[in-house]
Amino acid sequence: MKIRLQELINQRSEELRVIVLKGAIEPDHVHLYVSVPPSMSISKYVNLIKGMTSCLLRKEFKEELKQFYWKPVLWATGYFAATVGEINDKIIKDYISEQESQEKEELNSQDVWGNIKSPERNP
Repeated sequence: MKIRLQELINQRSEELRVIVLKGAIEPDHVHLYVSVPPSMSISKYVNLIKGMTSCLLRKEFKEELKQFYWKPVLWATGYFAATVGEINDKIIKDYISEQESQEKEELNSQDVWGNIKSPERNP
């Protein structure tokens, strides 16, 4: 399911001209470091990603998810977003990698974003 979620996020992000710079899928949340075009708000991007992934994952993994989700929702309503200003790309990517490493140690999970190159955005 992690790999499918990653595929869906990458696919929809590409359609929206959003570049996924780094990501990590945790058991109860997702970290995304993205470059969103100035014409799109962060809230719009997050809502589009959460809505589409919720609908498709609940449809494709109905049996696996029904024991955990009895309502027609997958994601919580909230999210956290911050802009990059005083910190640089390396700090953010290191933070996400650190979160990923901690989960791997805890759950021996796989790195689903490690070798994926994000699509380039054409101006």
